[in-house]
Amino acid sequence: MPLWHLTFSSDERFPHFPGEARRRCALRRLARMNLDLALFCLVETHSHLVNLAEQIRVGRQAQAVWSAWRRIAVSQLDPAFRRRVRDRSHLQWLVRYVVTQPIKHRVKAHPALWSGSCFQDYIGARYVPGLALRVAEVLPELEQRTVLGYVGLTPAAVRPLGDADVRAVGARRIVDAAAFAVAADPGLRGLDATSVSARRVAILLGRGVGLANQEIRWALGTSKRTLQRARFEAGDEERMRAVRIRLALEHAVGTVDPRTGLEVAGKR
Repeated sequence: MPLWHLTFSSDERFPHFPGEARRRCALRRLARMNLDLALFCLVETHSHLVNLAEQIRVGRQAQAVWSAWRRIAVSQLDPAFRRRVRDRSHLQWLVRYVVTQPIKHRVKAHPALWSGSCFQDYIGARYVPGLALRVAEVLPELEQRTVLGYVGLTPAAVRPLGDADVRAVGARRIVDAAAFAVAADPGLRGLDATSVSARRVAILLGRGVGLANQEIRWALGTSKRTLQRARFEAGDEERMRAVRIRLALEHAVGTVDPRTGLEVAGKR
């Protein structure tokens, strides 16, 4: 199946999805479309998608993404510019190009921590089924260590944290990582399904590593009844693993403010 590189931008190049909450909203909308994505990255002023689609479908898919995104963009968003991926060499080049977009455009975060990047989904630090990548399928020779090297990391950086290390980071960091792992809004104050899922995962993981219920409740700002009702659901194991990987990544890179997705300067 052919691959297409779609770029969404505008002539003015004003930010489209500023802030962590709006960026995660854009990701959730993208996930609901269940595109066959190989790569993607949202930076402040434009977005790149690389997806598998027959030529007759790619135009409709691009239109659907534009329609969904322009409703939440804070500035004009032009329809996608489409380019066909020529060959494997072109795709290999695109992997590095897309993963290093946060570096190229100088976003205020380490490229390995940027929530708009498919790097999170590639290494397993986010579990949103609609964002599952097919890059390994279309480029089986691509090695994870190569992609990690693009952002200055080694495989050790994405080894899931064990129970003792997760317990040591505390409930607040677990809650923030759980929100990140399912692309929920920071703060988890809503009653939407994504926020509910993130709260459940934070509770289950916190309990599993031995945190006190009171500490988990404090971090979530929730009731005792909410903790009591938390039960495993399909996908929770994968989501908890994603939280462990996200926490490992934060530890490897440095301290990050989960509410903004930005590094905290001077706290390595």
